[in-house]
Amino acid sequence: MALSQKDIDFITAHHKAKQLNSDYLTDENDRVAVGWGSVEIVDKDGEIIPMSELAPLMDTMMERGGVIHADHTNQVVGKIEDYSIAKHPDTDAEGILIKYKIFDDFKS
Repeated sequence: MALSQKDIDFITAHHKAKQLNSDYLTDENDRVAVGWGSVEIVDKDGEIIPMSELAPLMDTMMERGGVIHADHTNQVVGKIEDYSIAKHPDTDAEGILIKYKIFDDFKS
């Protein structure tokens, strides 16, 4: 799978420096956004998830519905619609850029 060049250009042009968790709505009515699912950098727990290990699992994740959970719980709140492997513009590290939809019946 691969995101459209339009989505990749959008997130690259509109990223906020040092805010890897900033996602951008591409369709507010349909609750669709694009953001970084993971970037190969040291996280707040001091760990790195290598893209060489994560990227091959993305197809399996998509085949299983590409579900998105709320805050590491079992509550399914959305699904990944598409993804691409890309370089993060601030870190120059590889990452997984995802296009996802949050369900409209989700209540926090």
